[in-house]
Amino acid sequence: MRPWADPSQVATLLSEADAQILSFNERMNVVVVHADRPDAVAALYDAGAWLVFEPAQLSSCFDLAVTGA
Repeated sequence: MRPWADPSQVATLLSEADAQILSFNERMNVVVVHADRPDAVAALYDAGAWLVFEPAQLSSCFDLAVTGA
């Protein structure tokens, strides 16, 4: 999100995109959200997101397998 946005502003911007916050790292300026809208990607960019992607796309960069149960 916008680097100058405080947590309440981030929440407001994401609510405009109908997105639910799943995880928020204020120090790293990273927000993980879930949105069901068909135009969610565009809505998140309109709300100020700098990068939007599906979490499954990370699997090509990182081993996301859960080990040990």
